[in-house]
Amino acid sequence: MVDQVQIWDAPSYGLHVSAANTNDTGHPGATNSGPYRNIYISYTSNCGSSCNAAVGVQVDGPGTQTTSTVARSIREFNDITVTGHATGYLTGAAVVIFGVSTAFTNSHIEYAQTGIAIGNVSSTSACTFGTISGNCVTDGVEVSNVSIGTLTGNTNQIAVLVGNSTSGAPATYDVTLTGIANQSVNSKSTTLQDNTSGTTLLSTNDPFIGLYALGRCPGGVCAVVKNTQ
Repeated sequence: MVDQVQIWDAPSYGLHVSAANTNDTGHPGATNSGPYRNIYISYTSNCGSSCNAAVGVQVDGPGTQTTSTVARSIREFNDITVTGHATGYLTGAAVVIFGVSTAFTNSHIEYAQTGIAIGNVSSTSACTFGTISGNCVTDGVEVSNVSIGTLTGNTNQIAVLVGNSTSGAPATYDVTLTGIANQSVNSKSTTLQDNTSGTTLLSTNDPFIGLYALGRCPGGVCAVVKNTQ
């Protein structure tokens, strides 16, 4: 487990937890590790533009339906804070989760163009970690009680981004969101963009997600349950 840690101005990853073990493919990396809790990750003006493309927390793995394993689960991330700074916000996602099952709870994110990205949102390719590869399917992710302030001033700010809308991209499903507060309520900010189901919740209409559940889509039709107020 990791508990009570502060991480400052890490230009690539503040905290990187991977279920892929490139040194020993017979043992699945950080699978079953954790919990990770009471962790503060901050980016300051001392780091400058070299930290703009950083990821505060990345949790990843080859996918949950590979030939080498049935499930890759990492225990919860609890009480995590990721913060950029007003003049040097994170240009991507502050928290990235793909290819594993995990929970991210009781946390806060600010000064990032995207708060949390779930699934392989930017690539249509399978995951490759050295000699380890997988289909990068993402399922079994729970996010609860998280406040997100994108606060960049740019257009297309997204508090929670799920899945990839490109045909052939790795699938993302079985995602549950509860108690998500979007602290950037304006015409430039989206509370949820779910590319798997095609659901978009604008901050001006839905700044808070009480419950949102994305089911599995074996036939291409997704089951969605939502209660945003």
